Amino acid sequence: MFGSLAAAVSFAPVAAMAQSMSPKLIREAEYGTVREVEGEKLMIAVARDGCPAAWQPAGGGPCFETLKSKLTANPIRVLGLYTAPEPRQRIAGRYGSDFSLFTARIENGALVAQRLDLPTSDVTVPRNCYRLNGEGVGYVIAAENGVNVAYESQIASCDGGPETAQGPYYPEGEPILPGSAGVHHRTEELQVSGSVRYLAVTGTTCDKAYQLRKTWCAQPAITYLQNAPGEKEVDLIAARMPVKTGDVLSEKQVDQWVLKRKGRDGFKADSRWIDKSFLSGPSGCWATQSIGWYVSEQKTGQPGDGQYITERAHHICGAPLAPVPVTIFEAYGRELEVVDCAERRGDWRKNESGCPDRLLEVLQRMKVRDATIVVLNEHGRVGDYLHTGGYVSYDVAQVRIGKEGGLDIDVAYSYAPGVYMSNCSPMTDGPSESRGFVLVRSLGVTRAREYQWMACPVY
Repeated sequence: MFGSLAAAVSFAPVAAMAQSMSPKLIREAEYGTVREVEGEKLMIAVARDGCPAAWQPAGGGPCFETLKSKLTANPIRVLGLYTAPEPRQRIAGRYGSDFSLFTARIENGALVAQRLDLPTSDVTVPRNCYRLNGEGVGYVIAAENGVNVAYESQIASCDGGPETAQGPYYPEGEPILPGSAGVHHRTEELQVSGSVRYLAVTGTTCDKAYQLRKTWCAQPAITYLQNAPGEKEVDLIAARMPVKTGDVLSEKQVDQWVLKRKGRDGFKADSRWIDKSFLSGPSGCWATQSIGWYVSEQKTGQPGDGQYITERAHHICGAPLAPVPVTIFEAYGRELEVVDCAERRGDWRKNESGCPDRLLEVLQRMKVRDATIVVLNEHGRVGDYLHTGGYVSYDVAQVRIGKEGGLDIDVAYSYAPGVYMSNCSPMTDGPSESRGFVLVRSLGVTRAREYQWMACPVY
């Protein structure tokens, strides 16, 4: 196929080398714009001395007394602080130490407030914007009718990455207001759990009918199959050590089995060839840690009572991390011999023209038995670029002299230039002209020099 680029062939052909050219700038790095994305307005509860116990649910925590006229039976999210804020101040930092979030409501005339284990928000970053390193949701304090309130706020980079890897970042323009269309998942943290799974435990005793592999007990799982004659097997997790309710095990501390029927009333456990996970985070969220296996216990007085296990992992949700801006350079590699077959009749790939004679002459001049050669199907001049879809049709051919002196020709349809540039990587999503060859004059003859556009991060 004319004009195609292809992967490097499996051997390393000989090529004439000339002094390499310095990389050429194709495009300067393009930076995004730092913007502020606004979420919802929250009421504030601040810790203070002398707060009535009924309005301070967490000993020493925020005092909700100033909110008693605003709270209703419908729960709301409240920002809890340990020191009084000032208007225009931006609250950020470590969750649980610098600030906390609570749900608060009035029930039977009394305050019901509960601290959230993980932070959440109503900030929804637009799809063309990204999360900045170290920038989560903060809270901008504003005075309204003499009362301080907090507006959720996240600093993001839109239409590209920022100019620096670390802040501080200063947003431009007016805040982007909350939206529901064309946005990422809300910015929050979640503890994501998989399905509850049956657990086989060791280091304990149980009825022989519930024993597996002599040292494990799997009473809940076996009880399930005993009461479900239509089921042939069930998923089973085996703890490698004795466990108690509340333990968290790592991947290396469990084995995955399949509990199957054996004979008329027996059971056996086969190891899984490939581990299976039932944990799947919501779209727009990603795990920040390895999966942990949480041991729980069911006590209902029913036959299936016993210990179970569940996969869990901490996830963060929202906009993905901003990409690192890159400068695009055109870098160069080795030079290949060129044979012009534009005026030769017939298909040179099938030895139907005089072109193979020229290929043989090149091998003889190079004093090698095989080489990678660029064959021009149309005339080209020094300075012309050869690439897929370009105006000069060409092929890359692997040419070798056989044992009996004949010429073997293989066209490489997936040739990739072997170009290297320190701290840069090939531009994989570039246009067709982002890689190929450029015709140069080298050592008195025309050769094809490999080129590749390289993406070079600015930090």
